[in-house]
Amino acid sequence: MPTTRQVMTVKKPNETIVMIPTLGKLTAAARKILNVILHATQSQARAIESSGAEVSAKHLFKARLSAIVESAAPSGSDLRTAGKRYLKEMADVRVDWESPDDSTGVVWRNMGLLSEVEIVVEGGLAYVRWALPPSLLGAVLDPKRFTLLDIEEISKLKSYPSVALYEICARYKNNPSGVTSCNEPQWWADALTGSPKIDKKTGS
Repeated sequence: MPTTRQVMTVKKPNETIVMIPTLGKLTAAARKILNVILHATQSQARAIESSGAEVSAKHLFKARLSAIVESAAPSGSDLRTAGKRYLKEMADVRVDWESPDDSTGVVWRNMGLLSEVEIVVEGGLAYVRWALPPSLLGAVLDPKRFTLLDIEEISKLKSYPSVALYEICARYKNNPSGVTSCNEPQWWADALTGSPKIDKKTGS
């Protein structure tokens, strides 16, 4: 009997689907790891809330380093080295969050992806602990409008544009018109590129 694949999905707030770096570069691996982190954040937050407690903005979420990094790191990579590289990338980068359309509440915001992150060793095992910026945490814990992303499918994608395009298309998967929102070519170029936007006049 064939086994049914267990789908691991993250409810990603629509206003965080399009990320346009304004400082630092975002790689495909870091973007994939971010989705895993958001999934773990939502799962752990539900457990905290079900116990009757509130999730503090300063709360450090925690997961095995291998569970966070393994699906995105190149085959044969040292997970701790890869983890430090991609987690630092997410902590250092600043992005514009751009909504694909004007129907999702907040349509622009600029922030980092992680407000704090560390790798700790407990009982011989490496763990990642992280905190999200308050606005991002609030959106992740209680997304008003969200897109379901299949983390396993995303892990198979190789390039940053393919990951970014998958997320945008997933946003419009059930759109009756069968198409995405209508945006200018430059918007798409910015949305599908993991590097800071370049000012054509100044070159900066």
